[in-house]
Amino acid sequence: MPNWYTHRDILKDALGIPATSTGAHVQLDAVIEGVARQFDRHVGFGFFPSSQTRHYTPWESMHL
Repeated sequence: MPNWYTHRDILKDALGIPATSTGAHVQLDAVIEGVARQFDRHVGFGFFPSSQTRHYTPWESMHL
């Protein structure tokens, strides 16, 4: 399953495309994928499982 943030059927409903229509699936999938990746770039990471090791540096730290 692709790492999308919505489902094709939700987009079809929002656009008024009948649920049984399959003619635009390739185009809709491309739009959903493109928007999802643009969102990932905007926030700087993706919201999906990953097995890589990541290192984070805090912007600031406060010790009490």
